[in-house]
Amino acid sequence: MDEQELRHLNLLLGSQFPAVRRRTAELLGRLRDSRATPYLLRHLYDDDLETRKAILIALGEIRDHRATIPMMRVLADVQQLTRREAAWALGQLNDQRATPVLEQVLDDVDPWLRYEAIRSLTNLDARQCIPNFIDMLKDYSWFVRRQAVIALGIMQAVEAIDPLIACISDDYPEVRGAVALALAQLNHPHAIAAIVPLLFDPIEQINGIAVAETAAAAIRQLGYDPKRFGYQE
Repeated sequence: MDEQELRHLNLLLGSQFPAVRRRTAELLGRLRDSRATPYLLRHLYDDDLETRKAILIALGEIRDHRATIPMMRVLADVQQLTRREAAWALGQLNDQRATPVLEQVLDDVDPWLRYEAIRSLTNLDARQCIPNFIDMLKDYSWFVRRQAVIALGIMQAVEAIDPLIACISDDYPEVRGAVALALAQLNHPHAIAAIVPLLFDPIEQINGIAVAETAAAAIRQLGYDPKRFGYQE
């Protein structure tokens, strides 16, 4: 993209039509050209909500650290309706400066914001948040619990082994499936015994895969044949 094309797209960000502004932001995100960052930041508080969301997502896709502080301000402002997108985008930037403000929203009333904060803190390898993630295994929203499980697995948080095992009986199959995989990632001596009961859990997750199939994959990841434990495909 040459400078003339970039200037033209910048003009479109100021269009009187919200749909044009939104689509321009989406295009700039796909192009991933950091020269667009200043232009996008100028429109961070666009009058149109969907355009603001598209701008934040574009900044996350571009991954320019110049956007970190402005997006932290969006996330910290409880009046903003784009905090979820800001939380997601900050995780894409891989800038440790965002860690404190992401930590602060782990107990926000919005469960989707808590979910995005966990994802981003995981991307930032914020191991100091492991105790928070353990507490969030009891969150009232199943998708938040599931994301906390995933985070603990990725971080190989061995200190979470007992709380994760307690989640084997979670009411939601998506959480139970995530627990099986997380326990395999921990590669703890107690992992096999905890996963085996899930080999006989026939309930399907949202992706259409039965919990038992996920448990079998977890056991294979640990180097064992699930058929040894009575699993039948």
